[in-house]
Amino acid sequence: MAWQEDLRSDRYFAHYQNTYWGKDEEVPDHLTKSGISIKDIPQDAQRDLADKSGLELKEIADWVYSIKIDKKEKNIHVTVEMVWLNSIKENWSWEKDITSTEVFSKFRCPGWKCSKEILEKIRAGKVVAEDLGPTGIKKLSEFTKIDEKEFPHWVDKVETGAPYTGLWVRISINNVWLNSLKDNWDWKKDSATNDEDLGVFYCPGWKCTKAILDKIKNNEIKVEDIPSEGQSSLAKEVELEVASTAHWIYCIEATAKYTGIQVKISAPNIWISANLFSGGEWWEPPVFEFLGGFVPQLPTRLFTVKKKVIYCDTFNDLEHTLINKKRKVWGLIVHAHGNQRGIITANKDAFAQVHWQIRLIYILKTYNYKLARICMMQCYSGYKGNIDSGSWARGLLVQGMTPVKAVEQWLRWNFGNTIGNINVSIQPATFSATFDINWDDEWKSVGKNVFTYQGQNFALLDTGDNWFLWLYENGILAPINYLGKVIKKWFS
Repeated sequence: MAWQEDLRSDRYFAHYQNTYWGKDEEVPDHLTKSGISIKDIPQDAQRDLADKSGLELKEIADWVYSIKIDKKEKNIHVTVEMVWLNSIKENWSWEKDITSTEVFSKFRCPGWKCSKEILEKIRAGKVVAEDLGPTGIKKLSEFTKIDEKEFPHWVDKVETGAPYTGLWVRISINNVWLNSLKDNWDWKKDSATNDEDLGVFYCPGWKCTKAILDKIKNNEIKVEDIPSEGQSSLAKEVELEVASTAHWIYCIEATAKYTGIQVKISAPNIWISANLFSGGEWWEPPVFEFLGGFVPQLPTRLFTVKKKVIYCDTFNDLEHTLINKKRKVWGLIVHAHGNQRGIITANKDAFAQVHWQIRLIYILKTYNYKLARICMMQCYSGYKGNIDSGSWARGLLVQGMTPVKAVEQWLRWNFGNTIGNINVSIQPATFSATFDINWDDEWKSVGKNVFTYQGQNFALLDTGDNWFLWLYENGILAPINYLGKVIKKWFS
């Protein structure tokens, strides 16, 4: 007789019965005294029971909960827990669970096909993430879009159950993993830092990985941890050179919260505007107040909307600011008088105090990065050509070198490394030299976008040695054309 489902079945247990002995047969005494086991049921009957229940024959000893004999009715009654019948096959169709929170997302699915091993683990509370197996892990990774290679680091908690309705598993994942699924180096500036020495730039940064989380937790994030893509996009946003990020990134910090990973860096944000015009003849103050305070101040107006502007009115003040604000300066503009030898003065007076633009260049070289913009508005700030050093006392030279070598060394200290074609003249007490110089290249060694004058600066016009002759030779419309090129260069 075939197996029949007993009417006593309920939500927790399924009951099956089979009339095993005929009318004239007696139930063996040893079965009623010592009890019946699955081994006492013939193979064909076991196979029929497996077919009836839908469970696997090879696991029958595991899923048969109890076997009883009704001696009077000569029936065998088999009990099976409903959890087995409701988890006949594995199901890794993950869904987001309603118990998810702001910090943790939870994902649930039926999971495993019921087996003795997994059932015991669930009931003992010993299930771990690896018990999901290759299929469960892969399906969860695909559903959440989190890198499978990082499993089980992104699993925060594993919950399981084995009720009569079937097995279930629930995985909790900190939302930092879900909110940082891929690299994102779209840098933005914190507008609250527009008027600070250092501008703060932030972006989501890295895709979440255990390695990055560990570095963030241990405060070990460095500039070198930002990939080339991130450094390039940052350099573009800050307008400084990517090759020197390690020098102009002032500090870096990263956080990892449920909202996602975020990285912040501080970068130079100071624009120095130095108007050094002062004193001189009676007509100089009003003229150069206009030329130095309005017309050439256009770059400051154009480039400093999101920058902190520091104003300097003396050369010493400018030097001190550059030294004290090292690695915080983004750009520089200087208004003054100048000549081919790189001398800077405040006015045209013969006794005006002399300063040297090479001093500013040497200070900027200590930054180890090029400023984003440099506008040297004095005449001949970017002069290229041959000049005479003038006569200098030999006591200025370093001892222990040949006179010619000592003079060449002195020239490089005072005029930079672009000089060439040096002709030295040495007298008993003095020395002098003529040489080629390129002040524009000197400035370009410390600035990314550099604006200088080869000749005289006449209201922003680079007019050579004689502005009147330049105007005569180039025509009355030349200033308009030239200013158009200047503005285009400023915005490039």
